[in-house]
Amino acid sequence: MAILGANGSGKTTLLKILAGSLEPTSGTVEVDGVPLRHTRRGLRRHRQDVQLVLQDPDDQLFSADVVHDVAFGPANLGLDGSEISERVAEALDLLSIEPLAGRPTHELSYGERKRVTIAGAMAMRPCVLLLDEPSAGLDPAGVEEMFHALDKLEKNHTTVVLSTHDTALAYEWANSVAVVHGGTVRQGHPDEILRDGNVMTAARLRPPG
Repeated sequence: MAILGANGSGKTTLLKILAGSLEPTSGTVEVDGVPLRHTRRGLRRHRQDVQLVLQDPDDQLFSADVVHDVAFGPANLGLDGSEISERVAEALDLLSIEPLAGRPTHELSYGERKRVTIAGAMAMRPCVLLLDEPSAGLDPAGVEEMFHALDKLEKNHTTVVLSTHDTALAYEWANSVAVVHGGTVRQGHPDEILRDGNVMTAARLRPPG
């Protein structure tokens, strides 16, 4: 699913609310019918099911090398070493970045760092992965690699929800879109929403070519 909107429309805020990083002023967030409670226990449980990866990977790289960075979340769950190693290997495979395993994070390219942060989120084995502008700052080859990885995650039964202002990318990739504008959300099939001139004009978005 793709969440679309112009800069400042609230896409990132919505993702942070869904992730539990921000508490909504009204309404509730539910996962499988279970409402999110903003308590230490409630947030811990929620973040095992829902993971958010921010736009800038450097905001979420915590360790000096790739393996330790991907292991950061599972280690904080108190898992034993064998379980952590299994999750790290699984996440590296899902993102097709096994060759990066022994690399220092500061030597990675921007696109590689983005995929490492996603691997760190996937090591938590979430059912929902939230991505804030995952294609931002990537060249065309990097975008192609990123979305190849996201397709692989969805085949692994992970629901991927991303924010973007790129309507062409959303139209090509997403099976559902939501346009955020003025505190409202219009959701539906890409053909229905992204070809609606009134919706696109109001949201200050360009229809896909």
